[in-house]
Amino acid sequence: MVLKMHAIASLVLVAFLSVGSALGSSVGIAKAKGRFSVDGATVYGNSTIFDGSAVETGMVAVEFQLTDGARLQLAPNSRSTVYSDRVMLEKGTAQLKGGGNYPIEARTLRIVQAGQDDTVQVTIGKTNQVLVAALVGDVQVTNAQGLVVANLEPERALELSPQWPAPPTQVTGLLQEKNGRFILTDEITNVTVELQGVGLDKEVGNDLTVTGAAIPSATPVAGSTQVIRVHETAGAYLLASRTVNTEMANSALPSAAPQLSIPGASAAFPTGAKVAIVGGVAVAITAFVLKITGVIGAKAITPLSP
Repeated sequence: MVLKMHAIASLVLVAFLSVGSALGSSVGIAKAKGRFSVDGATVYGNSTIFDGSAVETGMVAVEFQLTDGARLQLAPNSRSTVYSDRVMLEKGTAQLKGGGNYPIEARTLRIVQAGQDDTVQVTIGKTNQVLVAALVGDVQVTNAQGLVVANLEPERALELSPQWPAPPTQVTGLLQEKNGRFILTDEITNVTVELQGVGLDKEVGNDLTVTGAAIPSATPVAGSTQVIRVHETAGAYLLASRTVNTEMANSALPSAAPQLSIPGASAAFPTGAKVAIVGGVAVAITAFVLKITGVIGAKAITPLSP
């Protein structure tokens, strides 16, 4: 009888170890004030999250304490797959704090915080848009090829839409000369590109909107992400001289700890929005002010603590 019990216990242990191996290593703990789903199974209160676990929040927000110290929060009606080296947001809204080496992937975009104490919020739009807000610290967004398509400063939000096939690059900013080469920092994406084309020397110091095609084989001047060969339009590179105020009205965020919110506005680019196109991604300043209210729908949630 004793031998039989030992045999059963051994089988149970082997089965447990096999399941754990199939799930991968633990990446943290998820907790919520209610029910949520992990890998299709309903759990209540808290659950260990393994590498590659699929989490769906349902009616409650879910907070993760990851083993590397990062804190992730998913809004209600959100879905993501949590890996040891990234989180893939598939639906809804995610907020990440302290994940300097732990990016959020949304559609074909990769969103990375500059520092360990920074906080970023990402929302999947109804169509192809991804809303990115730098709540605390700087945030960088790259495309599927690893090309920088947006640099967000603190308290700024942009709406990004990957395009296919990739349209020509379109950037607007002050044309400058650096070591005999021409650079422009886009006023929407804050991305610096090098421009090549005849007649650019005559436009140095002007605010320009230019379109062009990337030259993949070219090495950009230091501080630039890529080289753009400017398309000639009616014999001129000046498509539209303008000065654009990139400040979001009433965009100041409260000094209190940031909380998740879901914008109530449409995810589509507003009519007449100023749009930059970098690396096949259309980028616009959001038409609405992202308010960190701590309310998702009609349900209040506990904010990420400082």
